[in-house]
Amino acid sequence: MDTFLEIVRKLYNDTQKNADLSFLSQDFKLKKQESLVKIRCIVSHKNDLLNRIWEITYSKKYSSSDERMELIKEILNRDNFNSSKKILDELENTGIKNLKDRLFYEELNKIYKRLANRVARILQILEFNHHSSNYEIYKAIRYYQQKARKVGEDMVSIGLINKDDGKYIYSEDGQFSLNLYKIFLFKAVFDGIKSGTLNLLFSERYKSVDDYMISLKYWTGNKVELLERYRLTVLNKNPPEILDDWKKLLDNHYKITNKNIPNNEHIKFNSNGTARVRTPKSSDSEEGSTAEFIGKDKLLPLSRILSDITYYVDYISSFSHYNRKNAKSTPSEKAIYAAIIALGCNIEIRKMGRISEGIEADILGHTVRWFFSKNNIDEANRKVIALINSILLSEIYLGNKDQVNTSSD
Repeated sequence: MDTFLEIVRKLYNDTQKNADLSFLSQDFKLKKQESLVKIRCIVSHKNDLLNRIWEITYSKKYSSSDERMELIKEILNRDNFNSSKKILDELENTGIKNLKDRLFYEELNKIYKRLANRVARILQILEFNHHSSNYEIYKAIRYYQQKARKVGEDMVSIGLINKDDGKYIYSEDGQFSLNLYKIFLFKAVFDGIKSGTLNLLFSERYKSVDDYMISLKYWTGNKVELLERYRLTVLNKNPPEILDDWKKLLDNHYKITNKNIPNNEHIKFNSNGTARVRTPKSSDSEEGSTAEFIGKDKLLPLSRILSDITYYVDYISSFSHYNRKNAKSTPSEKAIYAAIIALGCNIEIRKMGRISEGIEADILGHTVRWFFSKNNIDEANRKVIALINSILLSEIYLGNKDQVNTSSD
C-alpha cells in the first residue's frame, strides 16, 4: 500500500508541476487577441440579428402581423443561437482557470501508462474492508479488480468523478476517456486511504480504527475484568450517568475558577471588558528537576536514550527477520534505532534514510519491511514494559487510586 500511495502522490505532483510550466509558457497576448476577435464576432452577429428584426417590425412592406412573426421566428432559429453558444464555450475554455485545468488533464493523460504499469497490479490484489469503507469507492474498486482490462463506460462509478473531472472525462467528440477514469480511480483510492474512508482488511497501518480496538463481543463479555485491570471501575456505569457526573464536576470547577478571578494577579481587564492573561515567568532553577540526574544538556538525542535502554534490556534481539530461513544478515543497531525513531515520530522512511548519517535509505527500508513485524514490535515493547514495571519509581503514582495520571507521569 505504501508503494501505491508514494507512486500516485509523486506522479500527481509531477503532473501538476508540468502543467504549471506549460501554463507559464503560453502566449497570453496572442490568446487575448483571439478572444477579442471572437467577442467582436458574437456582438456583430447579434447586432445583425437585431437590425433584421427591427427592419421586419417597422417596415411597411409587410401587411400582416402573422407574416412579420413568421419572418422573426425564422431569424430566431436555434442554429443562430447555437453558433454563438459554441463561440462562448470556446471563450470559456480559454479562460485562465479553464486553461490551467485543461493543461493539467492533458498532462494526466500523458502519465497514464507510467502510472498504470506501476500501480494497476497492486490495486488488483489489495483486499478492502467493505464494512468500513466508502461504498462508492469500494464498488468501483471491486469492479476494476474483476474486469481490469474490460472496464466499460456503463460501469463507471459517477460518485468518483467530481464536477471538474467530469468536464474532461469526455473528449470534444463525446468519446469516454477510459484512461482518465482509471487515473481518477487510482487518485480516489489514494485520497480514501489518506482520509480513512477506505480501509484494508490486512494491514497494520490502513485498517479501520475499530479493527485496532477491542472487539465489541470481547468488551461485552469481559467489561468488568478489563475495567478492574486498568483501575477504571469508576466507569462501570451507564454512559449518561458518567457524563452527568462529569458535567457536574466540570461545572463546579468553572465556578471555582470564576470566583477566584478577582484575586488572580495574572488576569487584567481592559476598558471594554476583555480579559488579558499574563503568563508568569518560569523559574530557571533546576533544583529538584531531572537535570540533576541526566545532566545539564538541554537536548538529549533519542538515539542515546534507545542505546541506554539497550544496556539494561536486550530489546534489539526481538527484531528478527520475518522469514528466518532466508535471513542472511541482521541490521545494525544504528539502523534499528533509526527505524524506531522514524516510525515513532512519523518520519517517512526514505527521508529518515537521507537525513541519517551512515545509513542508506534502501537499507533502512529493508529493515522496516522485514524486521519490524507486529509480533517483533510487540515483543520489544513487552521487554521494555517489563523493565519499567521492575523499577520502584514506576509505582510512585499507584498509591492514590483517586488521582488520574497519564503515561507521561
